[in-house]
Amino acid sequence: MDGIEHKFIEVNGLKLHVAEIGTGSPAVVFLHGFPEIWYTWRHQMVAVAKAGFRAIAPDYRGYGLSDPPPEPEKASFSDFIADLLALLDVLAISKVFLVGKDFGAMVAYPFALLHPDRVSGVVTLGVPFMPPGPPKHHKSLPEGFYISRWREPGRAEADFGRLDAKTVVRNIYILFSRSEIPTASEDKEIMDLVEPSTPLPSWFTEEDLATYGALYEKSGFRTALKVPYRSFGEQSDGKDSDDVPQPKVEAPALFIMGEKDYVFKFPGMDEYIRTGQVKMFVPNLEIIILPDGTHFVQEQFPDQVFLIAKDFGALVAYQFALVHPEKVSGVATLGVPFLPPGPPVQYGKLPEGFYMSRWQEPGRAEADFGRLDVKTVVRNIYILFSRSEIPIANEDKEIMDLVEPSTPLPSWFTEEDLSTYAALYEKSGFRTALQVPYRSLGEQSDGKDSDDVPQPKVEAPALFIIGEKDYFFKFPGMDEYIRTGQVKMFVPNLEIIILPDGTHFVQEQFPDQFFLVGKDFGAWPVFLLARLHPERITGVATLGVPYSPPRPNMYHSTLPEGFYVNRWQEPGRAEADFGRLDAKTVVRNIYILFSGSELPIAGENQEIMDLVEPATPLPPWFTEEDLSTYGALYEKSGFRTALKVPYRSMNSLDEGFDIPNPNVEVPALLIMGEKDYVLKFPGMEDYVRTGQVNFFVPSLETAYVPEGTHFVQEQFPEQVNGLKLHVAETGSGSSVVVFLHGFPEIWYSWRHQMVAVAEAGFRAVAPDYRGYGLSDSPAEPEKTTYAEFISDLLAVFDALSISKFFLVGKDFGVWPVFLLARLHPERVTGVVTLGVPYSPPSPNMYDTTLPEGLYVNRWQKPGRAEADFGRLDAKTVVRNIYILFSGSELPIAGENQEIMDLVEPATPLPPWFTEEDLETYGALYEKSGFRTALKVPYRSLNSLHEGFDIPNPNVEVPALLIMGEKDYVMKFPGIEDYVRSGQVNFFVPSLETAYVPEGTHFVQEQFPEQVNQLILAFLRKHS
Repeated sequence: MDGIEHKFIEVNGLKLHVAEIGTGSPAVVFLHGFPEIWYTWRHQMVAVAKAGFRAIAPDYRGYGLSDPPPEPEKASFSDFIADLLALLDVLAISKVFLVGKDFGAMVAYPFALLHPDRVSGVVTLGVPFMPPGPPKHHKSLPEGFYISRWREPGRAEADFGRLDAKTVVRNIYILFSRSEIPTASEDKEIMDLVEPSTPLPSWFTEEDLATYGALYEKSGFRTALKVPYRSFGEQSDGKDSDDVPQPKVEAPALFIMGEKDYVFKFPGMDEYIRTGQVKMFVPNLEIIILPDGTHFVQEQFPDQVFLIAKDFGALVAYQFALVHPEKVSGVATLGVPFLPPGPPVQYGKLPEGFYMSRWQEPGRAEADFGRLDVKTVVRNIYILFSRSEIPIANEDKEIMDLVEPSTPLPSWFTEEDLSTYAALYEKSGFRTALQVPYRSLGEQSDGKDSDDVPQPKVEAPALFIIGEKDYFFKFPGMDEYIRTGQVKMFVPNLEIIILPDGTHFVQEQFPDQFFLVGKDFGAWPVFLLARLHPERITGVATLGVPYSPPRPNMYHSTLPEGFYVNRWQEPGRAEADFGRLDAKTVVRNIYILFSGSELPIAGENQEIMDLVEPATPLPPWFTEEDLSTYGALYEKSGFRTALKVPYRSMNSLDEGFDIPNPNVEVPALLIMGEKDYVLKFPGMEDYVRTGQVNFFVPSLETAYVPEGTHFVQEQFPEQVNGLKLHVAETGSGSSVVVFLHGFPEIWYSWRHQMVAVAEAGFRAVAPDYRGYGLSDSPAEPEKTTYAEFISDLLAVFDALSISKFFLVGKDFGVWPVFLLARLHPERVTGVVTLGVPYSPPSPNMYDTTLPEGLYVNRWQKPGRAEADFGRLDAKTVVRNIYILFSGSELPIAGENQEIMDLVEPATPLPPWFTEEDLETYGALYEKSGFRTALKVPYRSLNSLHEGFDIPNPNVEVPALLIMGEKDYVMKFPGIEDYVRSGQVNFFVPSLETAYVPEGTHFVQEQFPEQVNQLILAFLRKHS
């Protein structure tokens, strides 16, 4: 049916039938109810696949084409949940949307409670979330209530047994399509409630019935009667109820219910749903009730949709809602509100160089875009549309000329994002995109005469989201049209949300709820937002300024007149003081002053700027380059706004807001440097240290940074053993996975794995070692040791408050992994290594039986690699090593060759390693050089254990080794036999080994999906 494929997948000893369609990366798993099977989702599967998702619908054990369990009468909800988890693992799906109908909701919600890291969202139909425990409503219903009857062993079997399976399904579909609860009198059975002549519901065909009938003829009803009916009240999550102390589903959720669903008639159910009591358990729940919908709403109204549209997609969404209101549950648009049909009047009030006018002109945009590659066109448009002004070109310019090549991308739009868009527009081109929307604006967009839509009014519930800085606000009349609510003349049920700082791409700029981090006076917007919109704030962190309820003369009433705040509050005083200097010097002086531990206070005959001598050096952690960046920005902006907010607005912080509760109720963290001058404000230190601040911020934790000043985030960003280490991080899960790179790699080699584990609910952390990538180099790279790497890593973990972690190491990164696992087994949950197996360190680990020209031997010789690499730029060195290490043979040079000579300049990069990847590595090694990298690992291989006392040579934690079948490391003498024969398990008893066919030494970059699956399976197994 419409491309749906069928397969059988073995899980937990049974073969489950799975229907599947679509190849998108977000997966949607559909869970049926009774008397349904996968087929009940036929309409939705095709729809979500067409929308770019992967749709999967299994038959539970004992249903449809799936194997029945050996003893159906012992089946449980726990079995169904375990089957679902196993199915996701087999299909290598880390995170899913779950859609459950009828009792499928009782599988979906417990799964979301037990495995929140695996669930992106939950949709249920016909049955809302029900707290664990026996169903109370059954007790207040008559004895003839269908569930009561079917729970009685043998009763339903005898009732169903009088009919064939097809008739049983027919009767249940008819009964469950009604708006009354099926209840039989004392002298009747449930099947007797349907007359043989009763027609099927109009939306359920004889063909549909034949499909269901045939499958229930095969499976019977034994499992179906046990689960759900005879399992209600059992703990359906496979754990004691104490394991889920608060049955609260935090994932985004949607509940769809037909207005005429008989489930509404269950005692208390109508109130539980309509009053929102269900949201006690599912706080992020949206409820949609469909008029005339029955219990089979997904089959009855398969095309009913909720439209979400961005930019010109809003024009399509609203026109669809006007022409097909019966099919639309609601509309959400971003960036463009409803606009009445007809020519866009406001465009005519804009200059000829207005981007839409230009792009409406045939050939104009084609010529403009044609001067550039597709990637640059997309780049320029993203930059233009991210601004707060309408893109308008002068007479002698084209739209693409409005963006300088050096203009950076918006901070929230990555090069990876750009590459994705560019690749797709490279395929599609811009021809259709120029026709629709630009050259079709003003046409009747619904395909009908305007008379077909006599009143352009959208009655469906609607939401409009726009960023405060969206350039669309600058269209003539648009600001007034939106802010005054004129738009609601056409969309009466519209809610409008305006996001501060949001641009036209607000959905990419602010995709989720947020965690607010504020420094200095930035703490006040943080606290105001947390008080105004606590529902949108996950938590807050502030640095340098604690929270206290706003009040007049908050800080300065007891301080001298020369106190910097007093001076800067005085109109004109700071302007005159700053005006004697350039912006860069003003910033310089303030950084020096605010880095001190005393309050900046000027004498009667002094100004604040006079407190800093011109010869005073910058703080050691603040570079001239940093200063130049700040100086250039303040040269542009000036200080007028900065003096008004915060200094001249301190006594009016809450003006314009109605916030009765002065407290901040969200989780909060305050970070203070021990030497922050703010602690010298009268009463401030006592207020913070005694915990008085917690009276207003009950969930506050406070952390002090020794030696920290007011700029603690710049002073000690991740300072470790005197060096700043660069750390890449993504994800917010409680389980931490630390990725340790090899050579010639940096954190970037883990880019694919970091995203995958973060999406699976883990926190991914990847540092660059000292002397690598963006991390500081040690003062004497030639003296670097593995012991320093281990010390650095432990300091990073402590700085990031990571107590326990998984370690993933590649190439020489396996040695820090194994050393940490042996030194601190209590902190290491498990280890994964790629490309190098563990063996106890010993002198001359690799080179005793190999030629002098082996790359390890050559690079161990002081000066040899330096001379070899020095003939080339860093990018070419990295290129050559990637090519060499991607081969299946050991890199060995002849007597008259150097290692770099082994690669011809014309040799192409491996197909999975792009020029962009190479540029990234090249730029970072250009910065760091190779001095540290030659010392560790190559010139430290024989001293791995120096500085450690580890009597036990074994690695006792769970471990996984991933090896490419074509990894050149396998050619080191004895390695292949050591790994394949299992000798390595003598030293790593809990080791599992996985081989990747065709995999080379860079298997994690070559086959990221396969490696991700292996790593995630290991992480889940040992979490």
